[in-house]
Amino acid sequence: MYNLIDNMIGGYYPLFMGNEELGDAGYVYQLTTPSYSKTTLKPYISMTKVCDYVPSKTGEKTVSMDNDILFNIMDEPYRNTFKDEKGNIDRNKINWAGQVRRLIDAKAVKIIPNIQRGGFPLVEISGTDLDVQKSLILNLRAALKWRKYKISAGKKIDVLWTRTKYAVFEIVSDGDFYSLKPVGMYANSDIRMKNDLTGDYVFEPLEKFSKKVPEFLSGIKELEAGFITRRDF
Repeated sequence: MYNLIDNMIGGYYPLFMGNEELGDAGYVYQLTTPSYSKTTLKPYISMTKVCDYVPSKTGEKTVSMDNDILFNIMDEPYRNTFKDEKGNIDRNKINWAGQVRRLIDAKAVKIIPNIQRGGFPLVEISGTDLDVQKSLILNLRAALKWRKYKISAGKKIDVLWTRTKYAVFEIVSDGDFYSLKPVGMYANSDIRMKNDLTGDYVFEPLEKFSKKVPEFLSGIKELEAGFITRRDF
């Protein structure tokens, strides 16, 4: 039985393209259910781009394809296997369904290519589907941090905090570790960080993180995983 209550469908999720200046380039995607399987009547989940802010070198906003996010998490050697005789990457030949499968922990899901319609592949889910939705979002954001972020003192990093808000922290050197200094709290749709919603909210003391990048990012992902149960405000 599909759970219509405890799921993330309809939620907005920020996806930043780096933290050189956090908020300078990013997307907002919504987790959607575009259709149902005709054979099993199980819902499909997908991701739909709601808005983007990706300045070009001239300062003008560029229009991006919905699958740019998947392209950005792809390993360079894998990308290069899709180059044509002129050295250009032929996106039409890329196995986007395989890229999405990499982002989902659950194995019992069916991935259906949907790129020809200008969007994410479809993921067929059923029953206890919240873990599939959660792992898709968490692993996608973690992959972007691994590929695009610089981890050092003074840099900022975003963490999903509740189902509707994300927190921004400054990375602070603390002896042999990094600690996180709260900077602000924003609606998931506010990728330009225009409206700080922190108000009277008080962050509980956070644990320190290793300065080794893989361990640091693993700790950030674990911290972010709590967004699904943290009380909203």
